[in-house]
Amino acid sequence: MAMTGSKEVGCNLVEDITLKLEGDHKTQEVLMRDEGRKPIISERTKQIEQGVQKMDITEEIYLRASDRTIHDECKVSSQKRDLPPGKKYHVFFSYSSSDMQWVKETLERLEKDHGFVCCEYDQDNIPGTPLVEFASDSIRNAYKTIVVMTREAFNSGFVKYEINMAINHGINEDRICVVPVLLEDCDVPLHLSVLNYVDASDSKKREIWWPKLISELDK
Repeated sequence: MAMTGSKEVGCNLVEDITLKLEGDHKTQEVLMRDEGRKPIISERTKQIEQGVQKMDITEEIYLRASDRTIHDECKVSSQKRDLPPGKKYHVFFSYSSSDMQWVKETLERLEKDHGFVCCEYDQDNIPGTPLVEFASDSIRNAYKTIVVMTREAFNSGFVKYEINMAINHGINEDRICVVPVLLEDCDVPLHLSVLNYVDASDSKKREIWWPKLISELDK
């Protein structure tokens, strides 16, 4: 962040915090408008009321500046990515209906937070189009196919069809089109086991596997 911007933000913060320290409780409402920082503000308010110590203005300025930086980064990342030539989507999902909730959440985050264009059955399928035709057309028009690997998926004949279609599509384009994502321990078919996969079986470790997923989609 440029020093000029930080200085301007700092001046505003010093003014806000000074009013607060002087006992203007209305300022507290202004500072608490940022929902993400409520715990910090409320805790410091208690300290001031108890007469423990005045707030560290320098630290407060740093926190506000950091909040603004994160917000700006999110705005940039939410912009739509350019589509590769000849493609309608960045991503197509091959999955079992039992994994639909995970797919919806992942699809939404890819689109909103990272600017990917994902193929959505409800939105992109033309009524009356056979499912097989829709799947094959979507795979050809997508740059990558995410294969959601679960026991239910590998028991589905249609998912197997989509996987074979995506692999063959990659052969025709002389590149790897399939991104396998493991959601649970299961027997992975040989033709998928030779590919790099994303281990998303532990939802608590999203900060580890999510960047890898983005990296694989960008290749």
